[in-house]
Amino acid sequence: MWWASPVDFNDPMDCRPNLIFGRNARDRQRWARRATTNQLQDNPKYERRRAERALLAVGADHHRQNAIAGFQQWMEESAVCCFSTVPDNLLMWSHYGDQHRGVVFIFEERMEPTPFIAFDVFYSAVRPEVDITTIRDEGGMAMQRSVLTKSSDWAYEFEKRMLDYRGTPGFREFPPEVLKGVVLGARISVEDEEFIRDLLVQRGSPAEIYKAELSSTEFTLNLIAS
Repeated sequence: MWWASPVDFNDPMDCRPNLIFGRNARDRQRWARRATTNQLQDNPKYERRRAERALLAVGADHHRQNAIAGFQQWMEESAVCCFSTVPDNLLMWSHYGDQHRGVVFIFEERMEPTPFIAFDVFYSAVRPEVDITTIRDEGGMAMQRSVLTKSSDWAYEFEKRMLDYRGTPGFREFPPEVLKGVVLGARISVEDEEFIRDLLVQRGSPAEIYKAELSSTEFTLNLIAS
């Protein structure tokens, strides 16, 4: 399977949350006090307060820009594998299935013996908001929302994602037992179909094989056991 770096996604707004540095001065003050207390807990109180004022003096925009740069680097060093729950969508086949000449692999989620679980992507008209001042309090949920929320324009994909923070992008093997089916595209070549069928035989895979057929009456695909 191909694991991509989020910075290479075709949607330039994907995995780019709206990072803010507190909603008001009180939020920022609380963040600065917590930060200086954690880092300088053995220092005298007056030193912690001086460090707190110095932190706030550089301005909210400075901290926000630092967070944006840090998040960008994090995404560059992470990997995401994308799936869809709809094997018969015309647009998905056109965009990702080589214009109906490719194939769809059907996987089964499971926890054992090797975890193979994907998270649902949520669709929204607004970008997910992440408050830098409270991000530690959310236990990673804010960052997870950041990579699992896309524009409503993409809702037709019904996407799920596997996430590997700090993981290396590239091809990775999947557990053989999770492959449950293969759908051959409606316009797949004879050579490619033979290749896929032979490959499944060589692997000893019990995966079911389906062939996508264009409906003669509707703008839909019929998946026929083959």
